[in-house]
Amino acid sequence: MLRKAKKLCTKLRSRLVINYVNKGKKPFEKYAYLDPAHWDEFVKKKTSKEFLDISEKAKASANANTNFSRLGRTGFAGLDAKADTI
Repeated sequence: MLRKAKKLCTKLRSRLVINYVNKGKKPFEKYAYLDPAHWDEFVKKKTSKEFLDISEKAKASANANTNFSRLGRTGFAGLDAKADTI
């Protein structure tokens, strides 16, 4: 349950950065529950030099990955199930 909540929170923050912080918009029409004081703090953090450096490093690392997983949606669990039937 907590894993799913963390994943959803991360997706929301990512969406906010991509759609609002990077474009200089305010998300209060769509996300009325956001606090303007927290929003200013969020924008300050996401536009800081440290965050941008980490973001660029992560993008470069993701682009360097040439061995993507070929196991499909089931991952290793599905692979084990297939191995049992063979």
